[in-house]
Amino acid sequence: MNTKADNTIIAFLLAFQDLKTALGEQEKQNLKEVAKQLDTQPKAWEDYIKGRL
Repeated sequence: MNTKADNTIIAFLLAFQDLKTALGEQEKQNLKEVAKQLDTQPKAWEDYIKGRL
């Protein structure tokens, strides 16, 4: 995986570490789906998602 994707994953993990409440089951499923998509198409962040934020 490239450095930008690695940094994004680390940022998410650090943010989740500071949550006041645990993720619900639906949130966990959504996160798994996003992770699966990112793993399948790692350039999606650069090409599609980043510009829409």
